[in-house]
Amino acid sequence: MTMSKYLCIAAGLALGAAACFEPGARPEPAALPAAYQLRVAASDTAPKAGDTVHVRVTFSATHLVTIGSFTGRVDFDATALRFVREETLTDGVNRISNPGDGDVRFAGISAKGFNGPVITDLVFVALQSGPRVAQSLGLVITQLGTTDAADMRRELSVSSPARRVTP
Repeated sequence: MTMSKYLCIAAGLALGAAACFEPGARPEPAALPAAYQLRVAASDTAPKAGDTVHVRVTFSATHLVTIGSFTGRVDFDATALRFVREETLTDGVNRISNPGDGDVRFAGISAKGFNGPVITDLVFVALQSGPRVAQSLGLVITQLGTTDAADMRRELSVSSPARRVTP
């Protein structure tokens, strides 16, 4: 076979393949379960006014992974909760929190890494009674990385009672 015949056959196959696909007609790939999950939850889902409420951001994974750093924000109803402090954890992670009006930004870093499960434990006082206190919680994660700087957010699922979540 000559080179021109090969080119004609290749061009014909390419045109035939292109004609078989319509734009937008490709099936969507099946969604895979998230490899990593972050969840924000209150220690008491219906506290009384004046009660202490721990708001924890917890991490879980489908396989062993070592977290090196994270940054995020917990949103809350400032008429229902008042931020008191971030609880000190003994897992070797250097943490910092920065409270605002209706949110607490948090960050942490560990050269050796850690596996969770607690990312941060924020302590509040309930200003109101009832389930609205816990239902107002939202979670935004702006950075989550392994000790070798791999971005974990692409495989992240975030859950929050208020459904205001942003991976």
